[in-house]
Amino acid sequence: MNRTILFALLVLTACMAPGATVIAAEKAATARAGKADAAPAEAASIAYDDLREHLGERIVVQTRFRTTRVGTLSKFSKMELTLTVDTPTGSSEITIPRDNVVRATPAEKPVAAKR
Repeated sequence: MNRTILFALLVLTACMAPGATVIAAEKAATARAGKADAAPAEAASIAYDDLREHLGERIVVQTRFRTTRVGTLSKFSKMELTLTVDTPTGSSEITIPRDNVVRATPAEKPVAAKR
């Protein structure tokens, strides 16, 4: 019985729209502020098969686990992609299987800190 419930919860979680909560929260915040025209423009999605053309570029990848990864696309295949991300201790690579990629978009260029 418990395994059945656990399996059902896993299936429901995997089927839920990953970005729905974030989008709803952004819309609510915009409405509260009374500035509908101030909402940030969404970047165009990149189809998984088209990511090959973006090797060496910074991209944002949203996964089916509701995580967002930002990094430089360093490797790409039909089965998975690899991002190189900067961490406080240096760079690191993250490999994401194709089945886990929900959406990929170009990353905004980082803004240089003013001193």
